[in-house]
Amino acid sequence: MRITRLVVVVCGASLLAGCSAPPAAPLTSVAALGEYRTIDYCSLLDLPGVTGAGKQAPISSYEDCRAQLVEGTARLVVVIGPISSDADPSLKPYDYKASALPAGVRVQTDEYNDAQSCIRDVTFADGVRLTVGVADQAAAAPQVRCDKADAAVAGVLAAATQDKVRRLNFAPHSFGGLEPCPLLTATDGLGSGSAKPALTGHSCIRGTVDLTFGISTPSNAAHETIGGRQASITVAGGFCIGHTEQPAAAGKVETADVKAVDTGGNGNSVCGLARTVAASVFPKL
Repeated sequence: MRITRLVVVVCGASLLAGCSAPPAAPLTSVAALGEYRTIDYCSLLDLPGVTGAGKQAPISSYEDCRAQLVEGTARLVVVIGPISSDADPSLKPYDYKASALPAGVRVQTDEYNDAQSCIRDVTFADGVRLTVGVADQAAAAPQVRCDKADAAVAGVLAAATQDKVRRLNFAPHSFGGLEPCPLLTATDGLGSGSAKPALTGHSCIRGTVDLTFGISTPSNAAHETIGGRQASITVAGGFCIGHTEQPAAAGKVETADVKAVDTGGNGNSVCGLARTVAASVFPKL
């Protein structure tokens, strides 16, 4: 009772100055975003805040959200996600001023591919970071894309602190409900290394092979059958990618990609590996 009275007296004596509130708790990624696996990244994108003409409806995938904007001569792609926690030497300090930062949160800039994109990383108090990027396909408007990136960060912070982050719901037989690492672990020919899951829960790496599930627009790229599924094999630089799709809501498709990498940059050299892993994984989807 005496302690309670003391608190009341002390606080009451300072009413003119106002009683100071306790400091806000540092904002962790879980407090901001909830369970990683079911984040709807498009609920973090404030399209009215990231203005532009010729907007296309954003596509919410399992690891990011993408939207296209037109700004003068610039053709911009805004990407929210994924989340990660590994060390990244390309991250640099950034004096972010577009909105207030919650306790324990900082914004960094990423110098990777800065000739075509402007990338910010929102790092939460627990070290988990969310990538926010704006790419200009014409590489002609550096200030525009960086202004858009900062506006997108402001939208992320508003959603994270105002309980606006929505959840994904996975339909029966959805790729989104699958655990990718067990599928790679059960595949022969990938060496003895363990499978490493991404924080998102929708991709996994084992050795030089990555398995990722997502959502996209139909590619109509299938030209062969792999593991009983219509599929395609394509080469992009040092990567060879085995790809298959299945219908999803709103005219979209779910995608499963087996990506093998050759560190020497010759993707053709690992297409045999990509095909072998795809033939093992695709029948189990």
